[in-house]
Amino acid sequence: MITSEQVDKIFPALIKAQSEMGKAKKTSNNPFFKSKYADLAEIIDVTKDVLTANGLGIIQSPGGNGSQITVTARIIHISGQWIEDTLTLNATKNDPQQAGSAITYGRRYQLAALFNIAQEDDDGNCASGKTDDAEYERIKNALIDHINAGNFTHPENVEKVIKARNLAQMKVALDSARGKK
Repeated sequence: MITSEQVDKIFPALIKAQSEMGKAKKTSNNPFFKSKYADLAEIIDVTKDVLTANGLGIIQSPGGNGSQITVTARIIHISGQWIEDTLTLNATKNDPQQAGSAITYGRRYQLAALFNIAQEDDDGNCASGKTDDAEYERIKNALIDHINAGNFTHPENVEKVIKARNLAQMKVALDSARGKK
């Protein structure tokens, strides 16, 4: 990974953006492994608006030499600062279709890794009868009760986490309000 000479603006923006990103839903089918996964479009959907709202963007460019495919990603900030990393994949065949598949695969994995995007198990949620919306509402209501009871030193931070729909951080805040660590 390489960066611009200065990173004092891009790093805080990236940290804030990552805290606001949700999970990618597994909506695509992999017939070979008989499993579901979050495709490239889903990863882009999870990241695009949050990146833009925080003055960030991403450029991914493919390359390679026939036996290896590369995908170089540059995260850019409105200040001009940037972070860049390259992912290298071995091509199993030297043909355009394989190259296109490897590029898409590389872009998807690279975006998920750069922005710390987890894949949500929709099947598990359905089987348990829980949905993210129901869990979000339950935790949100409990947090609001604790805010109204004055149990937070900085309720504005909790309100930001609720607004960002960040379930992981909401659960941490709720545990804190309940006296759990």
